[in-house]
Amino acid sequence: MVVTAFLGDIPGIIAALETSLATLDRGGAQRHAHSIKGASASVGADVMCAAAAAIEAACATGRLDEARARASELGGGFKAFRAVAQ
Repeated sequence: MVVTAFLGDIPGIIAALETSLATLDRGGAQRHAHSIKGASASVGADVMCAAAAAIEAACATGRLDEARARASELGGGFKAFRAVAQ
């Protein structure tokens, strides 16, 4: 049940994170990264959790270029997790 919810919800949160990063909404990006980090940790999506933690930290210190660079790791991590979870 938790994994099913994760698989359904995370794509939208990743999209919201990407929008926040594109519009330079540092606070929004940090919140979305935090949500992804927690959700990923709860289902064992370790690659996504690590990427989200790095994005959250980068946002917290205003390094949005670094956060944007790390955001692509979330999509790959999600695809890999979904492949083994389904």
